[in-house]
Amino acid sequence: MNNKTLPIDLRRSAWVADTQASFVDEFLEDNNRRVDEIMALSREEREGINPLFLDPTAPIAAPLSRIGEWFYTLAQLPNRENVTYLRKCAAEGTDVLPTSPSDLAAFTEVFDVASEVSAARAAGVGNVDVNLSGTHLLYQLGYDNADRQDLFIREVATGASKLLARGIVPGALIGDEEETAFYLTSDNGGRPDRLWHSRCLDGEWLHREILHEPDLTRRLAITRTRSRRFIVIHSFDKESGQVFIFDTLQSEEGDPRPIRTARKGVRVTLEHSFWANSDQLIFLESSQQIDRITASELNCPEISQELWRGAAGSIDAIDAFASSLVLTHHTKTSRVISAAAIDAMGPQPFAPIAKGPLLSVLGLVQNSDWHARQILYGLESPTEPGELHHFDTSTGTCQVIHSPSLESQRSLSVRHQTLQAIANDGVPIPITLLTPSDHKGPTPLVLRVYGAYGATARSRYSPSTQWLLDNGISVGIAHVRGGGEQGPSWHQAATREHKIRSATDYVACAHKLIAAKHTEQGWIAGEADSAGGLTLGAALNNAPEIFGCVLLRSPFLDPVGTMSDPLAPLTTTEWAEWGNPSTEPHILRAMKLYSPLENIRDDVTYPPCFVTTSKNDSRVAFHESARWAARLQFAGNSVLLRTFGYGSGHLGPIAPAARLNHSVFEYQWIRDQLREAQSLTNRSNHG
Repeated sequence: MNNKTLPIDLRRSAWVADTQASFVDEFLEDNNRRVDEIMALSREEREGINPLFLDPTAPIAAPLSRIGEWFYTLAQLPNRENVTYLRKCAAEGTDVLPTSPSDLAAFTEVFDVASEVSAARAAGVGNVDVNLSGTHLLYQLGYDNADRQDLFIREVATGASKLLARGIVPGALIGDEEETAFYLTSDNGGRPDRLWHSRCLDGEWLHREILHEPDLTRRLAITRTRSRRFIVIHSFDKESGQVFIFDTLQSEEGDPRPIRTARKGVRVTLEHSFWANSDQLIFLESSQQIDRITASELNCPEISQELWRGAAGSIDAIDAFASSLVLTHHTKTSRVISAAAIDAMGPQPFAPIAKGPLLSVLGLVQNSDWHARQILYGLESPTEPGELHHFDTSTGTCQVIHSPSLESQRSLSVRHQTLQAIANDGVPIPITLLTPSDHKGPTPLVLRVYGAYGATARSRYSPSTQWLLDNGISVGIAHVRGGGEQGPSWHQAATREHKIRSATDYVACAHKLIAAKHTEQGWIAGEADSAGGLTLGAALNNAPEIFGCVLLRSPFLDPVGTMSDPLAPLTTTEWAEWGNPSTEPHILRAMKLYSPLENIRDDVTYPPCFVTTSKNDSRVAFHESARWAARLQFAGNSVLLRTFGYGSGHLGPIAPAARLNHSVFEYQWIRDQLREAQSLTNRSNHG
């Protein structure tokens, strides 16, 4: 198809050069009106479904988090659209999870998110952080872009707030000294590149840049050790990371200190502990060959002691407490939490304290108190809502502190199984499959995928998934290469010129499910977000006949155009994952073969598609989805396009109510499309 024959200009340069051009706005508005008209038809049913998408098994409040002399919790109070931050003095009780409204009577309100959002006319609240003494609270408000927010500090006693900075990156941290803060800002491409330290002196806030990363392929991120002594700064790309620390006990005018230099193929995270009369830095080093936990004295970081060694990609996290180290890792069959007690000479050997299935969600929850002897962790699977457990490091005993009651769940009649598809090159590809236990034979199926950045697509309980199952729709996850399910090599096998493997793996998974009679051709709803959209979009071009419909949220659909533009959001930091088509001819050739936008076919009819995007998305530009939808619409295919505006970001609306309402509509749409696909098959079989 020649783009010049289209009623609107679909060339990338036109959309990028002037995104406010009248033809662009008219096209987006027409599509939004169409979606609104369809949503209106199902509004009454959706109002009844919305409460079902709120997890009925969740506790009334988040687990308590001790910071200084206070227990903090997040609670959904009656008649409030958003959560409220509450606290109580630690001396007035134990850290028991609130499970009923009466349990919250001892708490006082610290921060009402909904009121703050309404007063500031913001779209949502980002990071919230409180200092050790509990006198000040740092928070971020998002307006028209969830990835760039305004930073405020609030005096807890009076409720008075002050604006500190505009347009910063989410994740700011408050200092434990009176009125200090650390935050990141980004360059024009959305790359976090500068770290700032802010202090209030004599009523005036002073902002000092303490680190700048000039390398366009690297970005900054900040965390804080559980001990709260160190701010940890990571400068990283997709292959390596350099670590700095800012010692909060040092002079206020100090600068971050480099601790680990960047080594190709090695990623490093850091925690802090204390033994042998010395501060110890705990490192998690991940490489293509091996994962290691090591310890080094603060003053001699170049000399290290190995504490644990595992296969590449097997260590998920290391958490340090004053009296123990806690390791989250996995084997070929299980996820494991192990703990090591710390005495005067150092940590004892690690011993397992909890296990779960490999693709379950198992990990620590909250645990902000460095001196805590009770470690809180959660275990969740697709068929079992999250349980919370306390492990007492002093006694070695474990106790369940929250287990959802069966009476509060709509249905758990689900069959959970793991299958394997065989890829084109003979590699087994895992599939997680949930099916309604009272159904026999093929069922309609939602097949989800991500397959990028080494991220593991884990199976967790979801009210939306339960709703699909209650409606006779199975749910599967294709654990394709490009993800992190089987370590770094699994990720690297579908990056750069090999990215097409993610899509062909997905198609192989679909064919396996059809051949095994779990579903039928044309009964599959493909579902993907963001980078997963490239995998699903390429699979759609490759095998459109397997789908009954496709749902794409903020999909990455134009790798050639985006990765060729160093000014596009995050492009320069993504070259290690996708390659640079401007300087690498083999990357350009490979991208042109799998690019969802460049490989739309004229010789087939595509299944109904629904794609959402946002004008304020600073990760994937909206014009990718718009141009892809326009191409398919012009060819006569059924495509819905929703473009969110104010109050949205990557993956849609920021406000919880708007996000919930649209999520329910998306699954209503999937259900209706799959019912139509089933009906079409039945008519054909009886024709």
